[in-house]
Amino acid sequence: MEERSIILTMLKEGKITAEEAEKLLAALDEDLMEEEEVQLEKEEGKSKYVETETNFGLIDKLINVLNFGSNIGPVYVFTEDYKHNFTSKEIELDIKTKNGYIKINTWNKDYAFVKVTKTVRGIFSGEKAEDLVKSYKVLKLKENGIETENYKNRRLKIDYDITLPQNVVAELYTTSTNGKVDLQNLKLVQGKINSVNGKINIDNVFAKEMEISGVNGIIKVEGEIENLKADTVNGGISLVDKGNHQGDVHLSTVNGSIRLSLPEGVTGVYIKSNSVNGRTKVEHTDLKANILNGKFLARNVEVTSPGEIKRNYKISTVNGSLSITEIVN
Repeated sequence: MEERSIILTMLKEGKITAEEAEKLLAALDEDLMEEEEVQLEKEEGKSKYVETETNFGLIDKLINVLNFGSNIGPVYVFTEDYKHNFTSKEIELDIKTKNGYIKINTWNKDYAFVKVTKTVRGIFSGEKAEDLVKSYKVLKLKENGIETENYKNRRLKIDYDITLPQNVVAELYTTSTNGKVDLQNLKLVQGKINSVNGKINIDNVFAKEMEISGVNGIIKVEGEIENLKADTVNGGISLVDKGNHQGDVHLSTVNGSIRLSLPEGVTGVYIKSNSVNGRTKVEHTDLKANILNGKFLARNVEVTSPGEIKRNYKISTVNGSLSITEIVN
């Protein structure tokens, strides 16, 4: 095999180490096995299209197997635009991506617009990059929703920009790995938002129920959400709660601070805050704080407002501070 001879020549000339040569040879053997599996699937008619990383040149293997870095070589960007009409004002969105971002907003038109941006790195051929992109048909437009499929390819990054009609109400599920989630001007019945190694930004969102989970990224929320649960590891949380309504809010983080902002004149709220290695600070004219534990550091604090309790907040952090402030217009 030509590739195998090239690897051995590079080893002999000292261009790569014995360990690197071993990795490359193993990768080529793996490719052969994958190619056999793909061919078998084609013969048996088990798949309509193939999602595989095989059939790329040796230089691509050097980048990916020997970790020369994803910024080496050209970058190919492909965009796909879709115009879509829903048959109902109640829709469901299930958007997943890896190494890319998710942005969802609304506009005053009666149709949805979806822009999919696929970025390919680590391939030194435009034709091969285009073939790779075409093999990943991840977007599904439905009568009452939009769905994307998961994919596994470290050469590929997929970003989604989705613009919805203003009059739709959505049930939303998003998952992003190594990318940001940005949601604006949405009306939701329910939302479940998850991000690993990326920021979550939610602005002017109205929702009945929302659950937000993050790892290694901050969470910023502004809007009116009746019941909210948000937690993250290695990141802070900021909530600007503009509503004066019923419901429960739980905010928690391990290594980060939490900031809760409430409107002036707020009534009927009860807040219980806890910080293991930090303190709680209350700066709101309508709220009264009662320190339960940690007289000087205010680690456990109970905060109340005038009026009958109708909204409960529970906020906690391990290594960070907690602050409760007034919304500044």
